[in-house]
Amino acid sequence: YDDTIKYFKALDSASPKMTLVPMGMSTQGRTFYAALISTERNLARIERYREIARRLASPEGLTEDQARALVREGEAIVHIGGGFHSTEVAGPQHTLQLAYDLLTTHRNEPGRDDQIARILDSVILMLWPTINPDGHQMVAEYYMKNVGTPGASTVLPQRYQEYVGH
Repeated sequence: YDDTIKYFKALDSASPKMTLVPMGMSTQGRTFYAALISTERNLARIERYREIARRLASPEGLTEDQARALVREGEAIVHIGGGFHSTEVAGPQHTLQLAYDLLTTHRNEPGRDDQIARILDSVILMLWPTINPDGHQMVAEYYMKNVGTPGASTVLPQRYQEYVGH
């Protein structure tokens, strides 16, 4: 998790199309992050889009015309979580590649940049590197400590979630 967040922070520094947002603390004191990925214009208006989403989620008092106007003004906010179960390592690993692919130029793929630009213009991606930073870090540390030994393919020999005993 620590290395993943270092990478996301580097992407945040390198691209105006991404903002890394702290979202709270894990049980073991790690900061949860979500990466907001979209166009610069959309990210500049993120608070307005959040307000529109909140208002549409609780539409009491809105007329149909008002709701339709908010839908036209707003942008879709798409949530992708990088995995919850830490021993299922593909979830957190795909978020690194997805963020990179959305933020970089694809010189060898004709039309790809236009396609990504259209997506980012109409969507704000809320990409969570992982939903379980504590377990992600513990599993990675255990694996790295045991890589090259028979222990590398064994399960973490301790609980990594204080409340449910994963």
